[in-house]
Amino acid sequence: MLKELGFTLQQIGALLDDGLPLELLQGMLLRKQAEVEQQLATEQQRLAQIAARLAQIAQEGRQPRYEVLVCAVEQLRVAAATTSVASEEVQRMACLVFAGTDQEVGVAYAALAHWVEAGGYEIARPYREVYLQGGLVDTSSSPHPEQSYVIEIQFPLAPLG
Repeated sequence: MLKELGFTLQQIGALLDDGLPLELLQGMLLRKQAEVEQQLATEQQRLAQIAARLAQIAQEGRQPRYEVLVCAVEQLRVAAATTSVASEEVQRMACLVFAGTDQEVGVAYAALAHWVEAGGYEIARPYREVYLQGGLVDTSSSPHPEQSYVIEIQFPLAPLG
């Protein structure tokens, strides 16, 4: 039975030792329980990502245009006119890198919002944009040059409900 619980042969040997204190046995089982719970949470997250990808494919009728990743991102120091907030907290974010113009960025936001909803999440706080690159696009045929950007759009995640 201990092998099916995921213990190694060395751990099983220690568990079968008649002189093993009860507290140590309980501690080993509690550690194994926490390890399995973490593995289960990781696999449930993976299932949610698969479901989100399938929903995105069903909605768009093709391979998704944007790749969404869940990243651990440190919170930034935010300054306002009246206050400054600092935090060392790490936030899970749905992240999407967009390359294009102002007129195209709305599609990326919609894709990211759909991914968040399909994945069983909600947006926890205001989103943020990290500008990786920006500049004017040469539009010789147009009298109004467009801005072209490479932006990482980040939506903070919270479980739905």
